[in-house]
Amino acid sequence: MKAVSVRELKNNPSEALRAAREHPVMVLNRHQPEAILFHLTDDSLLGEPGIRRALATALYRDQSLSLGQAARFSGLGMAAFIQHVSQLGIPVVQGSAATVHEDPEAIAEQVRAIPYYSPFHHLSTPPAGLLGAKIASLTPGTLDHMFFGTGGSMANDTAVRFVHFYWNNLGRPSKKKIVSRVDAYHGMTYMAAALTGIAYDKIGFDQADEMVVHVACPYTYRRPEGMTEGEFCDWLIEDFRKRIEEVGAENIGAFIAEPIMGAGGVIVPPEGYHKRMFEVCKANEILYISDEVVTGFGRLGHFFASEDVFGIVPDMITSAKGISSGYQPLSATIVSQEVYDVLSTPQADGALFTTGFTYSGHPVCCAAGMKNIEIMEREDIPGHVRKVGPYFEKRLAELNDLPLVGETRGKCFMLGVENVANKETRELLPAEVNVGERIAEHAQANGVIVRPLGHLNVISPPLIMTEAQIDEFVGVLRGAILATQDDLVREGHWKG
Repeated sequence: MKAVSVRELKNNPSEALRAAREHPVMVLNRHQPEAILFHLTDDSLLGEPGIRRALATALYRDQSLSLGQAARFSGLGMAAFIQHVSQLGIPVVQGSAATVHEDPEAIAEQVRAIPYYSPFHHLSTPPAGLLGAKIASLTPGTLDHMFFGTGGSMANDTAVRFVHFYWNNLGRPSKKKIVSRVDAYHGMTYMAAALTGIAYDKIGFDQADEMVVHVACPYTYRRPEGMTEGEFCDWLIEDFRKRIEEVGAENIGAFIAEPIMGAGGVIVPPEGYHKRMFEVCKANEILYISDEVVTGFGRLGHFFASEDVFGIVPDMITSAKGISSGYQPLSATIVSQEVYDVLSTPQADGALFTTGFTYSGHPVCCAAGMKNIEIMEREDIPGHVRKVGPYFEKRLAELNDLPLVGETRGKCFMLGVENVANKETRELLPAEVNVGERIAEHAQANGVIVRPLGHLNVISPPLIMTEAQIDEFVGVLRGAILATQDDLVREGHWKG
């Protein structure tokens, strides 16, 4: 029997795959694809983590193993394996192993066909038109017109530009200000950063503060003491009305809101909040912008959450991230027919709607978006999220029995854990303790990745997670929180 060294196989995983299929040194059992039998004369691969990772990676790339199978065989766990293959440049689509090649090949095919053409002078490319028509079939109401960009910040900056043009064209140029919310996140370009309401993100930077008004955050967990959730919603709506009265509806062009606030702490508003805010906007002739950069394209179980989850049809929707699953930089600012009719009316004879970017409607990015949506529809990924999401919420809620956990919250595959020093008073640990970071480090050491955000941990997992993987995820996260509790007590930061 031929001897194959561990080093050879580690350095050349594609050779490992060839050997697994063709050489008697290694046998791949196709009936049980996770069972790979090793027979070597000079080295045993059993229990050798490096070669297990290499083989799992090669077999996943070749579609011999699904993502879940490869992750388990690698010994890394799902989250760490995804990070591992991503670092090697192997994309992880929001679907099965059979689809992992489809987006890259669609991108390559488009590069060969039309890699780029200028979007100016009334020209475009087929992928932009096709993607626009496809997204229009998924949006609520008459939100059928879209402007493509390359990121969420650009989408939100563009929305503000549209708002100003809209009111200028209607002869009401004073309607310039945008109402946002404390702890909202809308991006890091100049105007998007002004819309953002997270104080920490503003330190050291100038802001276009004169253009933005911030109203109260719908932070139900930290509502004023003694208020019910319903009373808190009443208070939020009244706060909005008062701010409109102070500023003047004649000076306010639009209100912008994430359906669920992401970087601000996975803030789920009280029941009926968005509907009531929308009604106040309509009563005061204020456009409603729904920032679905995070919530769009499946994370809450629908391509768009504004109507299907929260019961509103906004005037504009901004989206990015899941629109292409990250294969290419892509975003869309989507407007209703009523808004489009105003935007498309020239301000003067021969005038143009002069907004655009070199890479607006980039054909390769739009091809990636088209293939991404095709895969999501074919595999009914939003349906999977609707089915499995409530189970994820339920399992995560079990962590509320831990002394360090103040609240678990979120919806479907957009979740968070708020960690506190005292569950009764909701007092926080000192910022320098870095409780979220500690939990994230313990979790990652055991194959689970969560995002630390101050005293919070944010969870935005792949949309294909199964109930079994959720069980594993929650188990590891529980262990990470318990380990952090022990660390904090031992170091004298917390009494437990």
